[in-house]
Amino acid sequence: MFKKITITFGFCVLSLVTVPARATVLYVDSNATGTETGVRWDDAHRSLAFAIAHATSGDQIWVAAGTYARVTLKSGVAIIGGFSGTESAASASDPAKNITYISGGGTSRAITSDGNNAATTVRGFHIVEGRTRFPGMGGGLLLENSSATFVRCSFSRNVSGGSGGAAAILGGSPSFVNCRFFGNESRGAGGAVFVRHEASPTFVNCLFHHNTAKEAGAISVLTGSPTLINCTIADNRATVGKAGALFDTLGESSLRNCIVWNNTCPVSVTNDIFNHPQVGRITAVSHSSIQGGWSGDGNLPAGSNPRFVDALSGDYRLKADSPCLNVGLQSLLPNDVTDLGGNGNVSERIPSDLAMRSRIEGTGVDIGAFEWHP
Repeated sequence: MFKKITITFGFCVLSLVTVPARATVLYVDSNATGTETGVRWDDAHRSLAFAIAHATSGDQIWVAAGTYARVTLKSGVAIIGGFSGTESAASASDPAKNITYISGGGTSRAITSDGNNAATTVRGFHIVEGRTRFPGMGGGLLLENSSATFVRCSFSRNVSGGSGGAAAILGGSPSFVNCRFFGNESRGAGGAVFVRHEASPTFVNCLFHHNTAKEAGAISVLTGSPTLINCTIADNRATVGKAGALFDTLGESSLRNCIVWNNTCPVSVTNDIFNHPQVGRITAVSHSSIQGGWSGDGNLPAGSNPRFVDALSGDYRLKADSPCLNVGLQSLLPNDVTDLGGNGNVSERIPSDLAMRSRIEGTGVDIGAFEWHP
């Protein structure tokens, strides 16, 4: 959003400068009782969908804890959850304390996109109870040619009648940073995520666990090139076909500093990653722990148990004697473009793990979504 300052002298018009206009903040609180102007917490909008519809590129929407109905993203508009309803700074958002849901209500998809979604951010939300019937894809989220960014979000209890229990990514280059995908289901492929149309999503510090699908328990890539950095893919299940963790048809995906462990499917030799044998190319994996083993620089030997704290209860932090400690490659860490550090420095390497603790503890970076801390 820009404002143009113009001064007129007789017949001469002089444009002095074009400067960025100050971003507008709209407030949303499902329990608000004011006039719903959205200009402050006391008069917050009660509908998140209404606030998005009336926002313009460059605006931020701050959302108080509560449950909100399905929404369509708008390019350039950031929606930030995790507020109590009194804060005066975006950095005061606390998604772990102020739980904020976007729900499909068990009858519809929770989030859709309106196209490219350039500079669109979704931060601090739980995306839940989205549902699509066959052949609909993306139970919780459908992105089409989108470059939206999701930060500190979780996707759970979403069901797709087609593919992509939590999310279907059809083209584009969206990013997911410090996100969790758990308890999602697909009646087709990709219990958590389905990728096609040459999409190139990036997942950083993300955890995929207890997702199920007929094929590809966690992630299914039909055509595309996802990049996963410091992610943990564990305890996902394919019920009929191949790939307990990742079905990477063309072998164009990339895993770096990742853990793939205890994923299951009926075809035991494909519990981890499956590539179509006629393609002749395999998924690029480096400095990672794949249960059945995988070729690549710095990968741990097959059977190197990552020793999670308590996987049965969903605690995928590492124990002090885990072989995954300090064996990741620090140069593989991406820059902190979403400012997880909260210091305004987006050129430093990402400083936090999924639990928002220091990403590097000790002599090097651990592999997987969590860094061990004493």
